Amino acid sequence: MAKYGLMLALLVAGCNHTAPFVRSAAPYTTTAPPEHAGVVSFYALGDWGTGDATQHAVAQALADDVHRIALDRRVPPFVVELGDNVYSKGLPAGWGNPVADSLLDATFASVYEGVTYRGEMVDFHVVPGNHDYGVKGFGGSDGWGDVLQQETRAEARSPHWKYYPLPVDRREIPDTNDEAEYEALRRRDLRDVALPEAVPLPPGLPLTLVALDTQILLDLYAAHDTTRLRRHWHRLDSLLAAGHGWKVVFGHHPVRTHGRHGGFRTVEEWTWTGTRGLYDQDKLWLKWVPLATRVAGPALCAAALTGGAGWTRVACPAGLLVMPEATNVLDLTLGRYLIGKKIQDTDHPGNRAFQADLLARLTRHGALYLAGHDHSLQFLEPAPGVYQVVSGSAGKVSVVTDGADTRFAHAAPGFARLDVTAADLWVTFFSVDVRTRTTLRTARFRIPKPGR
Repeated sequence: MAKYGLMLALLVAGCNHTAPFVRSAAPYTTTAPPEHAGVVSFYALGDWGTGDATQHAVAQALADDVHRIALDRRVPPFVVELGDNVYSKGLPAGWGNPVADSLLDATFASVYEGVTYRGEMVDFHVVPGNHDYGVKGFGGSDGWGDVLQQETRAEARSPHWKYYPLPVDRREIPDTNDEAEYEALRRRDLRDVALPEAVPLPPGLPLTLVALDTQILLDLYAAHDTTRLRRHWHRLDSLLAAGHGWKVVFGHHPVRTHGRHGGFRTVEEWTWTGTRGLYDQDKLWLKWVPLATRVAGPALCAAALTGGAGWTRVACPAGLLVMPEATNVLDLTLGRYLIGKKIQDTDHPGNRAFQADLLARLTRHGALYLAGHDHSLQFLEPAPGVYQVVSGSAGKVSVVTDGADTRFAHAAPGFARLDVTAADLWVTFFSVDVRTRTTLRTARFRIPKPGR
């Protein structure tokens, strides 16, 4: 019991940063990045695939910022998308599936068509998240979570959707974005072909960009598949060693986070709401139902059915009302300790091993890492001189606190913008008020090239 008490104390320590939290020491800066034609500007945003008002508001803010970039850039701005592209279980299988087409329209085409530069939609470089693999995860058999639809059908429907990583030999499987490619890829094992892949960029840029499928990596850790893991990490090492300029890796799962997947829960969640109801608009009524009532409700019904006191029969209907939430309560709070840790959370042994191996490579190659997964904005320094952006609130928002490695944290919808020159890299965070459709630049960081 003492162990659980310590866990509770650690989990509720700190506060949820609904206002921006910033440590105003280097690399924090108030200096704006340069605006000359040679600057490479791109955006990082993740967890967008809701199709709701939050996603639309963030998309509009993104479009507005792109439109402010001078039209003389040698390289048009672009977007890297950090996974969970279609909630909550990805796309259904089957080439030409009308449901898949409808979901792609609702979560991408109709949302981002206004994100244009020089009159043309910008490119979106997209990686998968855990939800893109469906509720059953990789290898699920419920007919959902078909990421090959994102490689083929999504690219066929929009030339500005670029899916990674899938570096197959295109002499064997031409990149035709048709049914033939789709069926050929379905005959391959994604664990063998979804290896790290470099995003093709114009020659001469001071930037190397490498995409990861972190859900595949986590599945390999869960399966203790060391042979495939060695192949994945060797390829990432090779791509980063051969890279030039700034080295940026992007994937879905972070190596550090102080949000929900990092174990943070607010005091209110532990003692009162016990749910994500504060962020799920269709469950706001649950804010007023104490956690203890939700857990006790099913027990009252059981007592009534077994001949308990008369008052239990009166309380039973209320118990039935909140019974569906009982599982969520336990899952959100004590369940992860009483039942078992989840691979999606940073305290799972497989996830810890993933973090350690990726962080070692980021450190070795001096690379910046971009991730989503937690629905917040964060800028972290998980190792000395190694930085990570968490930008997972383009469609959803959840709680976040700060840790010793936090430079910035905000529980708000938004995105990050990166501006790159040969000498410096700027990271700017933008938070969006969905109700008023206003955007606030909440923090900016300037990272000098090592050795300067």
